[in-house]
Amino acid sequence: MKPRLLIWSLFLLTVLGFGWYKSIENRLDDERQAAWHAMVNRLNPQGLEEYHRQLERLREIANEPDARQVIAREYNRGEELPVRPLESSDEAFWIDPNYGFRLEFNFVGNKLVAHGGSWNAGSIQAIHPQPPLTSLESPVEKLRRGVTRWIFWVWLIPLPLATVSKRYGLIGAELLFALAITANIVWLVAPNYELTVRGIFSNDRLALGAIMLLVSLFCLAVRAAPSADAARWSVRPQFKLRTLMLAMAGSALLLGMGQFGYVILAAALVCGGFFWILLSVVVAIRRQRPSGRVRPAIAE
Repeated sequence: MKPRLLIWSLFLLTVLGFGWYKSIENRLDDERQAAWHAMVNRLNPQGLEEYHRQLERLREIANEPDARQVIAREYNRGEELPVRPLESSDEAFWIDPNYGFRLEFNFVGNKLVAHGGSWNAGSIQAIHPQPPLTSLESPVEKLRRGVTRWIFWVWLIPLPLATVSKRYGLIGAELLFALAITANIVWLVAPNYELTVRGIFSNDRLALGAIMLLVSLFCLAVRAAPSADAARWSVRPQFKLRTLMLAMAGSALLLGMGQFGYVILAAALVCGGFFWILLSVVVAIRRQRPSGRVRPAIAE
């Protein structure tokens, strides 16, 4: 394998692997949050209904001569609830383990002389707290945020090399393209944006990433044109069997990555088509320009 191809393969595996892992981390977080919200929305009406049912039951227990024992049996598995002695009564409370509402009791001896309760939307959340957003504080997210701070400024460094230098122009263009890919992937897997059409188009940084890709592809096409022209490159697609097999394997790998892979495959097709058009135009312009060399006359 050629060194350049090996370097590009390792780079793409690293960057795509990072993006795939981060997208899975974001998706698992979204699924946990969605499941929690669905549970809370389901339990809220059930909890309110159960709260009113328990208040009605306490009204019935208040008529019992041994209300203290009845409450202990029904609410605390037969054990007396912890009480706080007051001047003329004993005060106790109980919190529902499923819905989080609070019931309060006042006893004089075994008699229930007063009762009440409290219920609000936060009662269930106190019992079933919201899962933490691990995708916002994980080591991978910290690395992603660190890269997003400097990736654009680093991308600007090889830009003069790709546009001015004749000797190292192709290397500069490839480096420019690699940094543009990195920037777009770290911005694509931001945890506050979904991998959907709406999420992608609402991610403002991807607009800058698209510009970076366009500039990088233009520089790459200009720098690759002399080699393509020298190799008698044709505008018509001509692929070897090995190239087709590698393309099919790469597409299958991306499709197996789920939503992240779908987005990357679509972006790769768009970028590939755009690069093909640019390279075709640049090569055509080079072939139409006079070379400035005069062919020697052939003696008849």
